[in-house]
Amino acid sequence: ANARTQARSALASAEATLRSEVLAQSVRRASGQVSVVSASMLQRRLDAHYFSSHCQHAQALFEQSPCGESRTIGDVADVFIPGIFRRRYAQDPTYGYPYLTGADVFQIAPTSDRFLMREVAEQCDLLVDTGMILVQEAGQLGGLLGHAVLVGRHFSGAAVSNNMIRIRCADVVDTAYLYALLRTWEGVTLMAREAAGSSIPHIDAERCRRIRVPWAGRAVRERVAEPVLQALRLRESACDWESTARTTIDRVIAGEA
Repeated sequence: ANARTQARSALASAEATLRSEVLAQSVRRASGQVSVVSASMLQRRLDAHYFSSHCQHAQALFEQSPCGESRTIGDVADVFIPGIFRRRYAQDPTYGYPYLTGADVFQIAPTSDRFLMREVAEQCDLLVDTGMILVQEAGQLGGLLGHAVLVGRHFSGAAVSNNMIRIRCADVVDTAYLYALLRTWEGVTLMAREAAGSSIPHIDAERCRRIRVPWAGRAVRERVAEPVLQALRLRESACDWESTARTTIDRVIAGEA
């Protein structure tokens, strides 16, 4: 519990640095429920939510950053979404990888009792590893849609649903910095607004790549990234300690300790 509390504090510290040094402070949100945009902006999207004052405010806070530079996610990271696949599970865990759904990865300690066949997981590029950012690409506004998770050691090597966007920078500092941006309300808003579809909205990889984010200098990115990586280590330690505690309790109940 202490480690998780410290992890939350570390993430709050990273966001505080973003807000003081990276995100625009002077942009005011338009009042009222009506927003006005140029007709030229309607060529790619025509849905009202995309141009709502809430979304435009988030975009302005990112794009008018005092750091002076913005880049698209596609400029700074590899982005891909695995295709649809047939879920074939292995009866013996030896022949499969733990399979996690989009909801599973947002749990405190993601685990699974289902094992996707190795052939399926490998051929469909479903495996994730430490340092990868996962973003929920399907769902409803106000739910998990657009929310990001930073993969740690605890579920590295697992097969994860194709409904999660995979994002990875070449540098661990840049990955942690980008994750810090994407977990802000502005980041979630800008990611979620890219979803399209009537029943279950989806975000495609190209729309994710086009999102512009403020790109601060290396020193600032390192100051943001350090507490993010610290939070990841703390959460991994908490998972290890909880696993040890459960094993000890199970042994006591079974009379083995």
